[in-house]
Order: sequence, then C-alpha cells, then structure tokens
Amino acid sequence: MIIQKIKNILTPKKQDPEVIKWFKDAFSYIKMYEKISDYNNAIYATRELILKTKSAINYNEEVLKKLYTMESSNIESVSRTAQEKIKKIKKIIDSLYLRLSSLDVILRKFEQKNENEKIKLKKEQDDFAFKKQSKEIKLYISKKDYLKALSISKKLVFDFPNNKEALNILTKVQSLHTKEKNNKEKESKKSEKIDQILWDLWVSVENDKNNEDNSLFWKLKSFFKNSSLNRQNKKDYIKRLKTFNDIEKMLIKTGTINDINEDTLKDNDIFQILWNGLTKDLEDFKIQWFNVFWKIIWKDKIIWDTFWYYKIDNERTLFYIWDATWHWIQAWFTVTMMTKLFFDLSKKIKSFQDLFLKINNWLKERIKWKMFITSIFFEWNHIKNSLNYIWAWHIPLLVYRKKENKVERVICWWLALWVRMINNVSSIKVKELEMDDWDVVLAYTDWIIEIRDTFGKMFWVEGLEKLFLTFAEKFSNPEKIFEQIMREVEEYNWSVNYEDDLSLIIFSRDKQKDLITNKEELQKILSETNSLKNIKNVQTKNKTKEDIIEQIKKERYERELKIRLDRLERLYKIWEFIKLKQDVLLYYREWYVHDKMKFYLKKAIANEQRVVIKKQEEKLQKKYSTLVDLYKKWEYEIVIKEAIDIIFKNWKI
Repeated sequence: MIIQKIKNILTPKKQDPEVIKWFKDAFSYIKMYEKISDYNNAIYATRELILKTKSAINYNEEVLKKLYTMESSNIESVSRTAQEKIKKIKKIIDSLYLRLSSLDVILRKFEQKNENEKIKLKKEQDDFAFKKQSKEIKLYISKKDYLKALSISKKLVFDFPNNKEALNILTKVQSLHTKEKNNKEKESKKSEKIDQILWDLWVSVENDKNNEDNSLFWKLKSFFKNSSLNRQNKKDYIKRLKTFNDIEKMLIKTGTINDINEDTLKDNDIFQILWNGLTKDLEDFKIQWFNVFWKIIWKDKIIWDTFWYYKIDNERTLFYIWDATWHWIQAWFTVTMMTKLFFDLSKKIKSFQDLFLKINNWLKERIKWKMFITSIFFEWNHIKNSLNYIWAWHIPLLVYRKKENKVERVICWWLALWVRMINNVSSIKVKELEMDDWDVVLAYTDWIIEIRDTFGKMFWVEGLEKLFLTFAEKFSNPEKIFEQIMREVEEYNWSVNYEDDLSLIIFSRDKQKDLITNKEELQKILSETNSLKNIKNVQTKNKTKEDIIEQIKKERYERELKIRLDRLERLYKIWEFIKLKQDVLLYYREWYVHDKMKFYLKKAIANEQRVVIKKQEEKLQKKYSTLVDLYKKWEYEIVIKEAIDIIFKNWKI
C-alpha cells in the first residue's frame, strides 16, 4: 500500500487537453513536452497560450474602458465600485503582460532548441548517408568496378560539397579508374598490333602448332591451300573496307548511293555504327485475333531482307516484308531508306494506297532503276475484321486452309517498287485476304526456295508448299511451324551457309485469341486503368482487352469533357470572359475539343475586343475633358498640339 501511494505521488496525473481551463495546467503540459524534448508540440502549446493571454488582455482592457465610464457617474456608489474594480483589473492586466513577456521568452527558447534538434538530426542523417555511400564505393572498388565507383563518388561530392573526405575519395577512385583505362588501352593497342602483324604476314599459328610433325608433302599442300584462302580473305577484307569508306563519304557529301567512286577515307569505318541497333526478330509485335511469328536468318551483318510494322491507330495496323535486289552495301542502304520512309510516312498518311504510292514514287525519283524491291504490304483492321494487302511482284503467298486441309497459292501481281512512276492512286489495287479460324499464312523471301541439295537441285515453291502443308496440319503455333520447316530445309541444304537472307512471316487466325473470358481478367483490366466501373456494367461478349481499355478511355474522355463544358457554361453565364478564354485554350491543349468550346472562345474574344474599345473610349473622353478645360483657360497651343496627336493616333474618331 505504501509503495502504491509513493508511486501515485511520483506518477504525473493524466489530463485531457480538451478540459484544460487554468494557466497552471496548460503550463504543466508545456513543461512536460520540454522534458520529453517534443519541442514542436511545446511551441504549438506556447503559441496557443500566448494567444489566449492576448485575448484576456484585450478583454480586460475593454472592461477597463467601461469601468472608466462608470467612474465618472454622478452616483457615488457606482463611481466607488467602479474605482475598486479598476484597481483589480489593472493588477490583472499587469500580471497578464508579465505572463506574456515570460511566454515570449519561453517561445524563443523552444524555437532555438527545436532548430538545434533539427540541425543535429540533419547532421546524423548526413553522416549515415555518407558512411553508406562510402561503404558502397569500397565494395565496388573491391570488385574492380571503377566506373560504378566513380559515378557514386561524383554523387557523394555533389551531396557533400564541403566534406574533404568525399573529395579525397573521388580523387582516389578517379586515379584508379584512369589507371585501369590506360592499362586497357595499352593491352588493346598491343593486341591490335600483334593481330596486324600476323595478318600482314598471313601466319596461321594454330596450323603451325598442329602440323609440326606432318610430312613435307602435307605441309606444302597445306601451305598452298592456306595461301589461297588467305589471299581470298584479304581481297574480301580490302573490298569491305573500301565499301565502308565509300559509304561514309557518300553519306557525308552526296546523300546518294548511285555514284560510289574509288576514293577512300582510310581513317574512318562506320560499319559498327551502321550495324548498331539492328534486330533480327520483332518480339513485341502483336495483332488482335492472330498468332504471329517473324524471323530473318541473315547471310551477313549487311541486311537485304527486312520487315516492320506500324500501328496507325486503335483500329489499323500496317506491316510488310520486302527483299531488295542486288547485294551488299547498296541493298543494305536501300532497305535502310525504305524502312525509314515507311516509318515516317505511316505517321502522316492515313490511306493504305497513298502510302504505297508515296514510297514507290519517292524511291523512283532518287534511286537508279536497276535496283528495286519486291514486297507485300498488309493492313489489318480489327473493327472491320479485314486483312488487306498490296503486292509488288513478290513471290506467292502460301495459305493453309484448315477446313479443306490444303495449301492455296496466292499469286503475285503488280510491278516491283520504283520500276515506274505511279501517277494515279486508283491504279493501285487493294485485295482482301479472307481467313477462317486456324487458317495459316506463310510469307517468305526467295532464298528459301532457291537453296540446293548436294546434286544442285533447287527446293522451289513445291518443296516449301509440301512442308508447309505437313506442319500446318499438325501445329497451330507459327513458331513451331517455323522450327519444323527450317529443320527440314537445313537437312535438304546439308547446313551449307546461305548465299542470301532468308526471311519468313507466319501468322494464323484465332478469333478466340485475346477475348476476355472470366471476371478476374476483367477486374484486373479495371484496376490497371483505375476505372471505378462495376464488373456487372461492363459488356465483355466478343471483346478483347484492347476493346475494353478503349471503351473505358472513351467513356472517361466523354465524362471529363462534360465536366469541362459545364464549367465553361457557368463562366459564360456569369460573364467571366477572361477566365472563359483561358480555360478554353487550356482544354484545347489537353486535347478536349467540342463545338461549344469554339462558340465560347468566339464570345470571349468578342467581349475582349469590346472591353478594349470601351477603355479606348473612356481614355478619349478623359482627354477630351482635359482639352476642354485647357481651352477655357486659353491654352490654345497645347490644345492644338494634343488634338492633332489624338487625331493621328485614333484616326477612326
């Protein structure tokens, strides 16, 4: 019991801040906050107490004014009572002023302590961050990843510009990085020098080591064979270097591939720059209701076949495959220009036929006629459910019909690109390729049908058609069909290196692909798009994920547009024309467009013009009044000068 009483005495009594009525209670809370170093709450409480004290002072001063009035009363008892109360109120006011001054001192003290705490906390955080980054730098130095360590060191100096240790760390890491870089450059130069010496001498180190103990006859035979191969390799090497240098000079000076001369720029080789960034497959290409697989097997790093795609809008997707005639650099450069041209024009031209016409005529005007491209352009419209194509003298398409279980050849037509100018877009015929579920299309370039077996017999379209029928019947996955066809082709060709690029596009029709089939998938789409719609209110029958997303975007756009139109209507009704104009222009920049917005903008501009005219008239009226006053005072020279000036500036009056 005694221990409990002592505990009760020592333990501070808890009190709800809402029921604090006396200064002592409030001040005890401030002291408590000071003890636990909660200076923010201490400052807030002190400021609140200062505010209450000032309110009390104001109240008592108002009471004092009334008492002074009562003191001057003719009634003696009233006057005497007022005098007594005046003395009490003055004492209270004096005590309140003393309390206010002490609270001001306490507030300044708390603010200073709070600032010191913040500085201390900031220093601790900086020290922790510095140690963490320093540790990370040491880790990368131990791994000899000096580039990463240098990057973090620069950030460390930026974060702590006044820290000498950070600068020392940066200096150390910089020296390590520079040392490593110099060593690599020395090793690289040494390696290049050795390789160049071996190349110039045509030394085959591996053959010399392996054939030391062979007979003289075998050594002579090997020597002549290697010499012949080396001479051919050297010719190819020189040819490539000249070609690269010619291309660079052509790009710098002429911008054309028609006239490559024999001059060379020996110190420049742009091949790696040209090659950088090219890909052989398109992993991210998808079409609604189709399974698609693309592949190019290149003969060399210089490409002659290519394909690409572009989604014009949410309805249409363009894609193509083409093969450039000739080989090597000129074919590569032609394909590069063609790809860039397709990409640029696809953004600007909406018509499928116009795109074909522009590409053909642009190339015809700039490239000599001996070079041309065979191609097929496809346009898929998932709203109309149609697959259209334009052909430019490409080899036949192979279409596997699942119902009939047969392969159909779609024969090519039209001329290859830029053989002649096309003057009228109506001469370009667009055809539709009808496909049912699980029908498969194979588009390809010519090398796959021109490969030969060991007896020189070509594979031809018949061989490819037979393989395509066999595997399209067994598999529905385009990638699987491709793998099986290429396995058979390589066996036929005995895995001999190709003499040309080999390209394939295989796509199969699947009307059930991408359709939403369960509520979980729909709920995921609604969550991703931050839609508040209920699942029950969304129609999913025969709709894909893209359709649902597009529907949600459209509804959201219409909802946001309605909100903006309502706001503009309110501004128009209350004649807030300046704000009306600003908001209309803002909504235009946000791609919200409606006929009403045009009406509001016209009204706002008209009102703006009326305001300008009104201000001009008011200004002229003031000047007129001033001139009349001057005229009455006989200041004729000033009046004449000002009147002429006004007439010249405002000639319409």
